[in-house]
Amino acid sequence: MSGEPPARSILTHEHILVEFVGADTIRPGRYDPDEVFRLALPKLREVRILECTPTYLGRDPPLLLRLARAANIEL
Repeated sequence: MSGEPPARSILTHEHILVEFVGADTIRPGRYDPDEVFRLALPKLREVRILECTPTYLGRDPPLLLRLARAANIEL
C-alpha cells in the first residue's frame, strides 16, 4: 500500500493548518501563509477534503478561501 488515498476519495477529518499553542498565543505572523499555500495546494489538488479546523486552533479563512479557489475545490 502506497499510503495514497484511493482515487476520488474524500478525506473527512482534515486540517490545512492547526496551531496548538493556545487561543491566547495565536497571532498574525506565527506562520507564513504563502508558505502554507505553496505546500498545501498540490495536495489539495489530489484529493477531496472536509476541512474542520475550529476557531482558536489556527483556522485562517482568507488562506482557506485562497486555497479553495486555486485548487478549484470547496472547503
